[in-house]
Order: sequence, then structure tokens, then C-alpha cells
Amino acid sequence: MKANDSPAAEIFKLTAELRAFISQSRWHQKLLRSPDWGPVATGLDWLTYMQETIDSYANLKPSNDRGFTYLTLMGLLQACVVQQDAALELARAVDFDPDKAEYHDLMGIRNVRIAVAGHPTRVKGSGGEPDASNFVIEVTLGPGQFDLITVAGDDTKSSSVSVDGLIHDQRRGMVRFLKELLEFMDEQDRLHKEQFQGRSFEAIFTDDMDYHFQKVILGATSPERSGDWHMARRGIRRLREMLDSFGSELEERGLNKDTYSGVAVALTDVSYPIKQLLCYYLDECEGERPDSETARIFGEYLSRRFEDLKGMAREIDQEYETG
Repeated sequence: MKANDSPAAEIFKLTAELRAFISQSRWHQKLLRSPDWGPVATGLDWLTYMQETIDSYANLKPSNDRGFTYLTLMGLLQACVVQQDAALELARAVDFDPDKAEYHDLMGIRNVRIAVAGHPTRVKGSGGEPDASNFVIEVTLGPGQFDLITVAGDDTKSSSVSVDGLIHDQRRGMVRFLKELLEFMDEQDRLHKEQFQGRSFEAIFTDDMDYHFQKVILGATSPERSGDWHMARRGIRRLREMLDSFGSELEERGLNKDTYSGVAVALTDVSYPIKQLLCYYLDECEGERPDSETARIFGEYLSRRFEDLKGMAREIDQEYETG
């Protein structure tokens, strides 16, 4: 097996895929606005930090320093559990509920960590079982294995723990978990997009948009209260409705203006001009009313930016159609 095909390398690859997936459109916005954002963001980091830790342990050379051996062993077990917890936080955030029975290898590592590095002197019994205490047999202690004796009431059990085996199980189990998590997220994304297939985002910008802009621009150079001026008032109302519908459609899809950088810029660009035109035609003013020449320029500028938004809506439609 090539080094870059190893389970350890695959964990880095899967984590990068998860980071990219979560950073994209709907997932990013859904998580960013929730209390899960912190655990998700840090979880992605700790998946790789702990993999580096586990890989470093696997490359350690045997040492006669018993304290160092204990320290590195406890660090390894803790790193395994922290990595598992990071993956579980990602799963919780996206409502992925894995079957723990399928991950008995990872659960076994957690139990070893409790016995050796968590609560070795007393592990609380469950279901009426007595508390347990754990002993590492020092003469067997090495970087690759050790013997563990567990005493619970009158029962004494001895087991040989392969550290190399734990590392193998951790890597394989984490790869399996992260793959299932990605598959789940991909399926949820597909189902989400399926809800909106056939529903045109672009259609918000109706065929009469150009007509309304013509009237808004013409009205600015026409006498107030004239026919063209009144048609311009109607036009600016309709254009505002389109803009409001654009924002509402984004929100309904679990998106917002910041999901796509181009959309965010375009909406920022149209915000001030449309307010000025609403002031000019409808007296909805927050400051001084613009003059007719300024209103005309704002109208011409808005017509170009609305075309940009229409094009962005078309691209979002294509994204939802391709799934």
C-alpha cells in the first residue's frame, strides 16, 4: 500500500472534503447561524491535529524511560478519543445519527482509554455491576503493547492490549465514520435540492423587468405627476417586490446574501440606489430627496445590477437542477 493510500492519509483527505462541503452554500449558512458552528469549526481542526498525534506515536522508537512510555500511551489514547469526539460533533451538527454497534472497534478504544488514561482507579459499574479497577502490568509495558488486569468485585480479568492494533482500529474506524458522514450529508443535500427542482429562481425577475426600468428612467426626466411619472412609481414598486422576493427565496432555501459572494456584492450595490428611487418617486425618504438627474442615473445603474442578479439566480437554478 502506498503511503498516500493509507488510512491515515485518507483521514486527512476526508477531513478536507468535509471542510469543503461544509463551507459551501447551504451547509455553511445553516451551521454558521447555529450554536453548532463553534464545535464544527474546531472539530474539523481537531480531526487533523489528533491524526498527526496518532501518526507521531506510531513512529516513536522504543524508550527505556517508563514515565515517557506512560505519557505517550496516555496521550495516544486521549488523542483517539478527542478525534472521535470531533467527528461526533460534526455528526450531531448535521443530524447524522450513527449506529454505535457498527463502530465497536472505536467504542473499544474508548473503553481502553477509560481504563488506562481516564479513570483507572475506579470505573463506575452500570446495571448493578460492581465498580472496576485497572492495573497495567509494568513489565509488559511497551510502545506497541501492554497487559491489563481488571478487577471488578470478585471477578478478575486479564487482557493483552495491542497498541498497534488500537491505532489500526482507530484509523479504519474513523475512515468508515467520515465516509458515512459525507454520504449522509450528500444525500441530505440532494433531498434539499430536489425540493426546489422545477422552481425557477430566475423567474423572480419577470419578463416585464426591462419595461419597468424604462419607465423608472423615463419618469425621472418627465414632469412630476405626468403619465410617465406615475408609471415610474408603479415600476419602482414592482422592482422592490422583485428584490424582496429574491431575499425571501434565498431564505426559504436555507441561504442568504452571504452564501454567494457575488450576490452579497450585488445586493449591497443596489441597496442605496433603490432607496433613493423610492424616496424620489414614493417619498419614502431617509434623507434629502435626489434630483431628477440623479434619479435617472440611479435607474440606469440599477437596471444593470438587476440583470446581474438575474444571471446569478439563473446560476443558482442550474446548481439546483444538477444536484
